[in-house]
Amino acid sequence: MTNETDSVPLALHLHGYPTVHLNGRVTPLPLKHGLALVAYLADHPHRVGRDTLATLLWPDAAPGVARTRLRRLVHALHERIGCTLVRGDHDALWLHDPVRSDLRDTESAVARVLLGRALDVPALAPLLKPEAGHVLAGFALDSDAFEDWLEQRRRVQHSRLVRALQRAAELARAVHDRAAAHAAALALLRLEPHDALPLAA
Repeated sequence: MTNETDSVPLALHLHGYPTVHLNGRVTPLPLKHGLALVAYLADHPHRVGRDTLATLLWPDAAPGVARTRLRRLVHALHERIGCTLVRGDHDALWLHDPVRSDLRDTESAVARVLLGRALDVPALAPLLKPEAGHVLAGFALDSDAFEDWLEQRRRVQHSRLVRALQRAAELARAVHDRAAAHAAALALLRLEPHDALPLAA
């Protein structure tokens, strides 16, 4: 039976193969459609229509069948995890708060940098991790609709991360933060070996 656990720390790791962490420990979730659902909802902070999700996950199924599968999937997710991860009403689903994800952490850091805020190395940490440029690396689903979304999401992540690292290096140099400039340049070098800025001395 699913328990309400608003105080239980839930975290999603979406850089690399997606995993769910409960109380700091990985919770096995051998449901590929469940991982795909959670990853998609984590990337959409607002409610997502059930019809949209059903079509995304089971594009070849009849609408009624896909909706039934989605309902059963959410129930199975909660049974496996032991707490509420996905909330919903008749029309939509959304991720239960508070749920953290490394992808959101990276996006928040990208947004801060692109707004022109000079950041030191600790604040840039989400952008500096080698896995920061990889969204659901190694994960695939037998759904053209999901794979199309994932391919586009990966392109957007890569592009925004490159822009943010370039900007971070520029901002750091402007305030003479050589450590931050060097770290940003190294991370950029991993993503774009031919376009990276010269490393700070």
